[in-house]
Amino acid sequence: MTRSKHKRTARSWRRIAVLFASTSVALAAIPAIASAATTTAFVSNAPVKGPFNSCAQPGYNSIQAAVSANPAKSTIHVCAGTYEEQVVVEKQDTIAADPGSTLKIPASVTGTKSPCAKETEEQDLLMVCTGGKVSISGLTLDGAWPTGTCNDELYTVMAGGGVKLTLTGSTVKHAGAVPLNGCQGGVGLRIGRKFTGQVATAKLTNDTVEGYQKEGIEVDGPGSSAKISGVTVTGIGPTAEIAQNGIQISRGAAAKISGSTVTGNECNDVSGSPPCGSNPLEEVQSAGVLIFGQASGVKVSSSNISKNDIGIYYATGLESPAPSESTAATMKGNTLEENRYEGMVLEEGTAKVNNNSIVGNGKANVGIMLLQFGGNALGLKASGKGDAITGMTKCAVEGLSDKEAADKQETLTLKSSLSKFSGNTQPQCNNNEAKIFLSIS
Repeated sequence: MTRSKHKRTARSWRRIAVLFASTSVALAAIPAIASAATTTAFVSNAPVKGPFNSCAQPGYNSIQAAVSANPAKSTIHVCAGTYEEQVVVEKQDTIAADPGSTLKIPASVTGTKSPCAKETEEQDLLMVCTGGKVSISGLTLDGAWPTGTCNDELYTVMAGGGVKLTLTGSTVKHAGAVPLNGCQGGVGLRIGRKFTGQVATAKLTNDTVEGYQKEGIEVDGPGSSAKISGVTVTGIGPTAEIAQNGIQISRGAAAKISGSTVTGNECNDVSGSPPCGSNPLEEVQSAGVLIFGQASGVKVSSSNISKNDIGIYYATGLESPAPSESTAATMKGNTLEENRYEGMVLEEGTAKVNNNSIVGNGKANVGIMLLQFGGNALGLKASGKGDAITGMTKCAVEGLSDKEAADKQETLTLKSSLSKFSGNTQPQCNNNEAKIFLSIS
């Protein structure tokens, strides 16, 4: 595939670069050594030797070999060391890694061979494809594809096939080409994928995701869901290569995010058409948390979402066909600090925003923006209580519209909030009072 900097899908290109990514492949492994009765298989860089029951005397030098040779519900104990291979897990297993254990993309990467890999170009470092439960803990996953790789289907971890994935205390170190090159491939964790019919659920706890090209975590497609807690997602921004997104919840998927940190998703690319910039009607921006076309019940709470272009972007209708306007999401008790353009952007659907602290420190334009763009498929009904907005250089709350005749009505009602506004250039501004109604008390 030729190198490209394409960044936008049709409906989202003027606002957020909305993307999805792909997966990986199983590598050749050494012959099976451990007996069929073994329930714990040791993988180590030490020489394979009996009794095959420790890091000093392992049964395997390859994670894939251990997975392939042992029955379902085995524990694959990964000892400290680096394992350059792509791995496919297609049965219920536990992968328990010691500190210092790294699964790394090999120098020569191949397409993933799995029923969950529906596209020939898909490459994954780790593919999990099973209707059962898979648990992974303590593993570092280094998805640093070779310099110059341009493939939209690159995933460090891909979960599909109805799997129930638990990932704990693990690190996704890279996802996609290193250094960044502007191509759309490179997602750290993909949970389900609507376009290929893949469904997955995940529980992500105390994990770290960083160094991704396009997105840190993506939960996508009807039936897919995730519970994300204590997770840190860090982009490479500001970058002139691509509009990254930290966490994406999209196309019928659901998620609950709590106690997590999302930062560093800022786009400085001025070469695109449209470029990245501060005006969401005309330019692309990156989001810490991007929610669009989602299932009802999405919740973002008690999290720190800071130093992105936009903290949280919410647009139920940014999908075709659009879900119902009653499809609701809740943003509660979050700290959104120094997101340089907007703390939150609310475009379509039903949103509740309660007790959030949105802090500009003179480095952010708007606290909460109601965006009306392109003849929205749905209107917006947003309400909140107890939100504090301080230090915005433009407005605490803004209604911004392209004033197309087809734009739907948008409303935001905030209670017990105005007294908590301080240090903003203006409490509110609105360029379309006929169709954007702001009520703040």
